[in-house]
Amino acid sequence: MIFCHFTPVLTVLLAFLFLKETTTLLRKLSVCLSVSGVLFIFIMKGSRIDWSNMTGIVLLFLSCLVVAGYNVLARRLFQSFSPAEITYVMLGIAFLFLPCHSRGIQPKGRLINC
Repeated sequence: MIFCHFTPVLTVLLAFLFLKETTTLLRKLSVCLSVSGVLFIFIMKGSRIDWSNMTGIVLLFLSCLVVAGYNVLARRLFQSFSPAEITYVMLGIAFLFLPCHSRGIQPKGRLINC
């Protein structure tokens, strides 16, 4: 869907709000060109946004917001930590939460507590 292509726009906005980053003209033009290209493809295919599935649209927008938030947070973290340290922590967190998450679904679809 078209909403997931707004992640660069959200990243620029969040970086401006939380990191006080100034955006160069080249970055602004690049984001505008990216969004324009997506809109052009979307319009030329004759696609429409199905507003009847509002839950899906909201969840998709929230996922874009989370990805943009991660991008902004990663910029700050890379100033203090090496990429190897960040990867180690991310894998450690995934290791802790994945078994709990994957055990929650049984073959008959019933959920169990972790």
